[in-house]
Parts: sequence; C-alpha cells; structure tokens
Amino acid sequence: MQYLTNAFSLQMLSKLLRKDTETPVYIKELDAEEAKAYLSTYFVSAIGHQGTAEFLTKLLGIQVPLNRAQIELLPGDRLIVMQPWGARLQPGQELTADVMMELFKQGKVKFIMIRIP
Repeated sequence: MQYLTNAFSLQMLSKLLRKDTETPVYIKELDAEEAKAYLSTYFVSAIGHQGTAEFLTKLLGIQVPLNRAQIELLPGDRLIVMQPWGARLQPGQELTADVMMELFKQGKVKFIMIRIP
C-alpha cells in the first residue's frame, strides 16, 4: 500500500515491532516532482488538515482528499510524508494552503519517503 501523510509516528510501525529482531525501515528525501511521480499511480490519503490537502492538491496537481486515517505499516508499504521543516509557526498561526505554499517556496517543506521492505 502507498500512503500520503503530513506526519510520521513510530506507532505506524506497531505491527512490525518485535523484541527479538530489528525491523528495517528505509528513508529517503524526495523533491516534489519525485513525490508526484510516486503518487500519480495510487495512494491512500491520510492528510488530516484541509489546508494541507488543498496545498498538496495544488502543488502536485493530484486530488488529495482530506482523510483523518490511522495507519499501520506492513512489509511492502510506502509512506510519503510531507512536513514543514525547520519552520516554527507563530503562536496561533494556522497552516492554510497559502501558508503552506509560502513555506514551500522558502524551501521549508520536505517530502520524505519511508519504505518498509
């Protein structure tokens, strides 16, 4: 399965965790075009904020629906995470589509791919 999210949590790996063995996880930074290429075939949205869904729809040219879903990754899954990076919002500032686009233009938004072999 392939997912698009705006956050990553270790809880997403809960079905893979074992006390007796390590779980491999591969992580790679993507640019927006690479993210779009991965997502152009099929993905499940787990974007929980309307402004973020609108921003991603505009940036990637792919319909990104709002979907507050809980994800538990399994072998073979790919997670593409879009997050503001290194930018602290002002107190009370909302991540609207316009704010997200401005952060992106400033290079303060990253796409990270997490793949479970």
